Amino acid sequence: MNIKLETVITIVILIIGAGVAYGSLTTRVTELEDKTDMILQMSIDVSVIKEKVSNIEKTINNTRD
Repeated sequence: MNIKLETVITIVILIIGAGVAYGSLTTRVTELEDKTDMILQMSIDVSVIKEKVSNIEKTINNTRD
């Protein structure tokens, strides 16, 4: 079994490159998940605020009558 040094170096570089690409992709996916969670929470907050404003408007309109 005669393996050339060039072949070993090429394989090591490919493995390292694949590891770096996987790590980068994993980090981006995690950041995207965090942003999605934040947007979901903002949507919930907007819904709550909208409901509270609606209740305040109803109260104001009822006190005028």
